[in-house]
Amino acid sequence: MDWLTYSIADFVPYTAETYRRLAAQINEAAGLWRTLALFAPWLLLAAAWQHKWQRRFSTLSTVLLALTLAASWVSCGYIYFATFYSQLNWAAGYLAWGFYAQAFLLLAAVVPRALSSTAAPASNRPNIALRTIAMGLMLAAACWPLAGWILGRTWQQTERFGLFPDATAVFTLGFMVLLASRNTVTAGLVWGLAITSVIPLLWLVVSSAFLSVLMQPERILICLAIAATIIALAVSLTAVFSARFQAAAKP
Repeated sequence: MDWLTYSIADFVPYTAETYRRLAAQINEAAGLWRTLALFAPWLLLAAAWQHKWQRRFSTLSTVLLALTLAASWVSCGYIYFATFYSQLNWAAGYLAWGFYAQAFLLLAAVVPRALSSTAAPASNRPNIALRTIAMGLMLAAACWPLAGWILGRTWQQTERFGLFPDATAVFTLGFMVLLASRNTVTAGLVWGLAITSVIPLLWLVVSSAFLSVLMQPERILICLAIAATIIALAVSLTAVFSARFQAAAKP
């Protein structure tokens, strides 16, 4: 088999209308959860916002956010990929396991370090630019259903956090960037966040490619989220290692 003869379109065996009908089926089957999925990212966004201002609750909010996001990745893997998307794409089962793995990676990277208070800070102040990017990504994920409706979907066809992978991945990347912006960030944590961001980024690349084949305008939002995350994590890694080199150079 000559793989060079294949294009992205060969891996998208459905039309845009079929894809939108699938979204409507998922929302209909979700029942009450589709309504909760509209409000969940706003509650998480509020927790992230108070995490920014109330230091005494930072550990609790970080752990709760990580647990909720991990549950959302498992939910997307089972509901979206294993149950519904498998009707359209033979690779859905493999993608579901990737989402389960992401839930584990997220917990492993965030929770132990959030509960530990022994790590020394790598910088003296949080990065305001990174926090702005983080809040922007999480706000975009919270507004994902509204954006889909504005871009031409019916309300029943809109994609929601915790049920659909795009909004869940974007919110997760925003959370990764938020943690990377903290003044207590260390090199180990930033590397962990960067590694934990690989699966969300890879999925968004795949999703943007599929949506490009289907000529869906949401691909522009996804490309912006990918670019913002890569820039933010690169800036964070650079800042951490710059601080370490400066500390090592001091007599």
